[in-house]
Amino acid sequence: MPKRKRSNDGQSNMADEHQDTRTGPVTLVIDPEGDLYMKLDGGSLKVSRKALSLSSPVFLAMLGANSKFKETTDKTLDHDGVQLVSFEDDNFETMTVIARIMHLQSDNVPATMTFKQLYQVAVMCDKYDLKRCLGPWTNIWATPYLDCYSRQGYEEWLFMSIVFRYDGLFKEVTRHLIINSGISEQGALVTTTGFDLSEGISSNILDRITKSRAETMFVVMDLYWQEFCKLRASNTARVCKVGGINVAKCDAISLGCLYQQLPELQDPQQPTGACRKTVNSMIEASAGILELTGALIFKFGDHRPCAVGPRLAAEARKLLDAVQGLELSDNFC
Repeated sequence: MPKRKRSNDGQSNMADEHQDTRTGPVTLVIDPEGDLYMKLDGGSLKVSRKALSLSSPVFLAMLGANSKFKETTDKTLDHDGVQLVSFEDDNFETMTVIARIMHLQSDNVPATMTFKQLYQVAVMCDKYDLKRCLGPWTNIWATPYLDCYSRQGYEEWLFMSIVFRYDGLFKEVTRHLIINSGISEQGALVTTTGFDLSEGISSNILDRITKSRAETMFVVMDLYWQEFCKLRASNTARVCKVGGINVAKCDAISLGCLYQQLPELQDPQQPTGACRKTVNSMIEASAGILELTGALIFKFGDHRPCAVGPRLAAEARKLLDAVQGLELSDNFC
């Protein structure tokens, strides 16, 4: 995986002459002696079938001499007698950059690109199995964004870390999602911004993240449940640390505050995977309890030492230290 640098997700020089304002589709000649026109969404590229086949096993299967795919058997020709093959689901600008790499035209390959452009490259890389061909370039382009996976607008890093085979980053991203993903009303695994994580991700990976999330939620909820039980039974075993005539009142206020902030609190024997909140939001909910036991100074004593929320949140955060991200392996994907 490449070394990390600060993100500067601005304009890149991915745009070249074919991105100028135009009135119709563009035909760009990558190889003047090319034997194939790629008809793309937004334009066409004249390329070498051999260059594509050497760069991608998928292109080899599609375009090779022994291929039985439509792309080879359909002899639709352009006006100059060169075969025309439709790739109209693919982005013209992205495929232009990839085609320049496949044709060894590195002087015309951009040194930087935006995260959105990098994602489009990842889509192509996954679709046509271009990791070996594009790897040196994707390492360069990805470097500014490696630390951005937890930020809004970079949710695609889960998919991209798999495609680019960034094992370490995949582990970081999945750990982040175990703690910070939720469940939508439709039952999908989503980020805190509502981004559906299922697109392009195998069910195996999603199931593992969901399972680890539920296990982590169970551990946190169990911690809260134990405290909840102590407070609920405080008529026999007081929880208040200060003592005095307001012990029962102190425990009752702590119990009410805890239940009010965490209505999801339940018997840990019940499934916690159904909880739609993120693990982290559950911890922050307890940390944010402005407890009356802490805020109020009773007539006969200061009960701020009895504050439950901050203590529980601190203990829960320690539990998160044990959470591990997933390992990326060939069998896993």
